Amino acid sequence: MAELSDIDNEDIRFEIEEYVEHPEEIQRLIDLFSAARPIHQDMAAALIAGEHHLVDELAQKALADGIEALEVMDDGLIAGMGIVGIKFRENFIFVP
Repeated sequence: MAELSDIDNEDIRFEIEEYVEHPEEIQRLIDLFSAARPIHQDMAAALIAGEHHLVDELAQKALADGIEALEVMDDGLIAGMGIVGIKFRENFIFVP
């Protein structure tokens, strides 16, 4: 079983520690991000922070490096949106 310390990206670790309360969601996210490439973790962190230019840059770099588009979507973009969804559900963030 993966642990929080197995996630390379400090921002992702912080988001999970600070905003995710349900143990099953915590473990699901830890398992997901600990298995993800560092570029996907960085992409997810940028997405959570709303840094859309960086998200675009990282996605294009990943594709140029030969990473499949589905992997970029699943392990970077959708994974990041999982945390955004939790933060929205728990009223930590709002959609204007």
